[in-house]
Amino acid sequence: MKKFNNYCRSRISKCCPETCIVFVTCGRPELSEKSYNSLISAISPFRDQIKIIISDASGDEHKIKWVLSTDADDIILTPRSTSAATSRNLAVNLILDKYATKYLCLLEDDFEYHEKWYPSLVHYAERLYGVISPFNLAYGIFSACDHHIANERQQADIENGVTAYLFGAVAYQRFTPISHYLSVMRCWDSDILGISYAQTGGQTFRNTMRGFCGCILPGKLSWPLDSNGCDSTWSGGKRNPGPPAHSFNVEEYEVIMETAKKRGFYIRNEE
Repeated sequence: MKKFNNYCRSRISKCCPETCIVFVTCGRPELSEKSYNSLISAISPFRDQIKIIISDASGDEHKIKWVLSTDADDIILTPRSTSAATSRNLAVNLILDKYATKYLCLLEDDFEYHEKWYPSLVHYAERLYGVISPFNLAYGIFSACDHHIANERQQADIENGVTAYLFGAVAYQRFTPISHYLSVMRCWDSDILGISYAQTGGQTFRNTMRGFCGCILPGKLSWPLDSNGCDSTWSGGKRNPGPPAHSFNVEEYEVIMETAKKRGFYIRNEE
């Protein structure tokens, strides 16, 4: 019986990957390809346990051709005006329809990865998910990149060798059990912009209000690619993420108004 149980544990259905990775991208084909190739190289020893979903909102035919040539398990193409939140939500919905995964990892298209990046995320998530941090909140989401957040919103966890943080979770790398995403983080809040504070910030506030915080792994396990500082994944120019969440300053909403204006209008036929 013991031998039979070991055999069963070694054979896992392809429908039950350990992790589903969502690679969200728009524009910047050379940068995206470099990032994706780095990701594939880093996870190659574990590729059999991972499903990759590319969600691309590019209108560039060359970029789409490259996306279709990759080894991604699934591809979502929305080459029109699509927000980053919508791209992510579409990918997560596909995952829920198609796979029964343990972990969900959401990435953007401008990072490179160390070979220990993936196994480290899995290791720390398995060891620390639900563990109480120095903030007296439980660890819920994990990432292995610099966050550049204020000192008062982060604390060194000496016992566990990580850094706990509140709010400010960068959208370009979030790793969490799928159960945590569904019950706590729930979805990305889409709006009219390509990317915004409201889209990326809502999840982190829900995370905190439900009693969880984030965990930053030690070591330089991933790092940003050089994008000349002002290139935006979502607008093709300098990024304007709009007003901070819950701001009532009308001037900060000018980018919203301009974006809505560019969308145009239709004339109702009253006859």
